[in-house]
Amino acid sequence: MRILIADDNDRIRNAIKAMLSTEAGFEVCGEAAHGQQALELARQLLPDLVLLDIYMPESDGFQVARQLRQEFPKLRVLIMSQGDAAMILPTALQIGVDGCLDKAYLGTELARKLRQLLEPDAATSSISRAVSGVHSPQ
Repeated sequence: MRILIADDNDRIRNAIKAMLSTEAGFEVCGEAAHGQQALELARQLLPDLVLLDIYMPESDGFQVARQLRQEFPKLRVLIMSQGDAAMILPTALQIGVDGCLDKAYLGTELARKLRQLLEPDAATSSISRAVSGVHSPQ
């Protein structure tokens, strides 16, 4: 699975990249520091999944997610936030993202959460019931 990480905090990007580098089946194909760069890299790299910070300069995560949905309807998009994933979930679901992840839950659970998100029946199951810290459509 090819993953694009979009977060304006390089420490977060590096931490996610480090976590995923030890997991089979995941390849970080690109990193973006702001919203416009995330859109450009998604167009160039065609990842399977975009991990998208909600608060970024030049276009926030909602704006980027809307554009990604228009251009790449089958692309998986997971929005990340710091402590307010449950609050942004309604807006994220309206946009059509695949879930929201609280950065507080990244740790060693990230790979498992991503695998659950990408299961073939993920569209009909609720990841939020199965995994704390990830909220997704039911």
